[in-house]
Amino acid sequence: MSKIASLKISVALLLALLALVFYGTLYQAEHGLYLAQEKVFKHPLAIALISMLFINLIFGLIYRFRYKTNNIGLIVAHFGFVVLLISGFLNLNFSDENFIEIYEAESSNKLQSYYDWQLVFNSNNQKQIYDLKKINHTEDFEIIKIYENAQIFDTPFAGQIFKELPSNKDFEKNIKAIKINYKGNEIILDGNDHNYIETKDFNSFKLERKNSKLPFSIKLISTSRELYPGTQIAKSYESKIAVIEEDLEREVLISMNKPFRKGLYTIYQANYGMDEDGQEFAVFAVVKNLAYLLPYISVIISSLGLCVHFILKFMRRRGNEN
Repeated sequence: MSKIASLKISVALLLALLALVFYGTLYQAEHGLYLAQEKVFKHPLAIALISMLFINLIFGLIYRFRYKTNNIGLIVAHFGFVVLLISGFLNLNFSDENFIEIYEAESSNKLQSYYDWQLVFNSNNQKQIYDLKKINHTEDFEIIKIYENAQIFDTPFAGQIFKELPSNKDFEKNIKAIKINYKGNEIILDGNDHNYIETKDFNSFKLERKNSKLPFSIKLISTSRELYPGTQIAKSYESKIAVIEEDLEREVLISMNKPFRKGLYTIYQANYGMDEDGQEFAVFAVVKNLAYLLPYISVIISSLGLCVHFILKFMRRRGNEN
């Protein structure tokens, strides 16, 4: 068991993770953050390396250290690193990132996913919801193809045109589309609520982003943006909102660098917009993270441990000199 706690294994795993982070950073620059997370940082190899490092640290705390006063600082620092790994695991597997779009003077608690989509099928007054990541076969219809980014366009002369588009580097901007066979007819739907159809039953289907609900509502009181002088490039966004929960309402100001936190939820100002009628709206990114405090706790623990270690080492050196 003591071999698992080897310092050589610790160094090898840290170097492997450093190489993985370097590769993931290069991959992100070309393919975007979402694909970097899915293809690199959530890859079984990455998870295996982190798991092995976690086990190595646990066994190191058990077998490698002599539990004496002189080592207390290093023990505490290693414990802080273990907390950081736990935080990363929880964030990787249990955090949830969505967005909410609200017009001024309106309120909502409906969240929409940035990346995950669902197909809603209504039949005989019964609604069935299929996760596009997991759907493979149904008794009601056949899945022909799922498109990563495609749209149906209405043209003045050619009618509807379906076009598959290159995948966007900013993955949240991709619009899913799906081709299905229903009762012998091919139906194509896109995430903009358009239908390219050859059947009267197209209203039975809807392709939409996966949605959920906040345990409280947000009302948009006002929103604005500041542009860089002489350009149409946004310098900052700012929104005044009211958080409504159980008939209680309080006002909060959110800007690009000032999110609002409530419980496990963190709400960020993500965008600003104006529709064709001149109505302003704001888009908020909503992140639910079970372990949002753990990184701060781990840094505090590790820093405290290192401070204790260096203080004790300094006191021992001064004692030897005297």
